[in-house]
Amino acid sequence: MKSVKESSWISFTDLMTALMVIFMFIAISYIVEVRKEQEKIAVILEEYENDKANLYQILSAEFSEDFTEWQVELNDDLSIKFTNPDILFRQGKKELEGKFEGILDKFLPRYFDILLSDQYRDKILEIRIEGHTDRTAAPEYDRDPYIGNTLLSQLRATEVLSYFKKSSYFKDIPEKDR
Repeated sequence: MKSVKESSWISFTDLMTALMVIFMFIAISYIVEVRKEQEKIAVILEEYENDKANLYQILSAEFSEDFTEWQVELNDDLSIKFTNPDILFRQGKKELEGKFEGILDKFLPRYFDILLSDQYRDKILEIRIEGHTDRTAAPEYDRDPYIGNTLLSQLRATEVLSYFKKSSYFKDIPEKDR
């Protein structure tokens, strides 16, 4: 005959085994869910990389001749950099040069036609306009060269955006796309 101690010990080991099996199923289901999420992320990342490469090719094809003439670089990260400061702004000034306005008139509508196409419209969250200055201080903006040049950089970026917002092209863009 079994003693009370032996029968409760067996029940306790059975309980521990059952708990271990339950925890093992929980761990396995968690691993499966993590793998599903990783697969989703991999698909999104692949789509992002493909869209980025396609957009690079489209922008390159659209602007290759113009970018050479305008002295513009299209980087792999899709940033577009105007490299000739002499045609953009006068030194220490925020106002656009006339030649740069002409370039923007040709560039911006074509650029936004590409970005607002059905292929990319819902995939682009933001477009950044950055302004830069040279190492020469802009004393009319501040006595501290760093602050003055930072302010001038911001004012230049704002001028480009303001110029675009005044264009007839921008006014024709539906409000939801602005």
